[in-house]
Amino acid sequence: MDDYELNDFEPLQNFILVKADQVEESTTGGILLGDGDQERPACGVVVKAGPGEIKNGERLNMTLKEGDVVMYSKYAGDELEDEDESVYVVLREGDVLCKLTP
Repeated sequence: MDDYELNDFEPLQNFILVKADQVEESTTGGILLGDGDQERPACGVVVKAGPGEIKNGERLNMTLKEGDVVMYSKYAGDELEDEDESVYVVLREGDVLCKLTP
């Protein structure tokens, strides 16, 4: 993210910013995975949410909010990496497959 910090990002309309779960670097049997063999995470925590999409002149409320744990389509959104190497994904609320409840 070069000269920007995470706090500089504000999702617009129906976009959300999700902190992705850590990528598994080894199998359950202990085999180390190379970068090409690691699966892209598909779960994470909503860090920021936009105000909602505007349709027919009215703003639609977002279903998701900060702190929600979500599962999303693996190839949805655009990845960002923070200076501490945490991975974040910017995606549309519609790319979220489900919200996980504790």
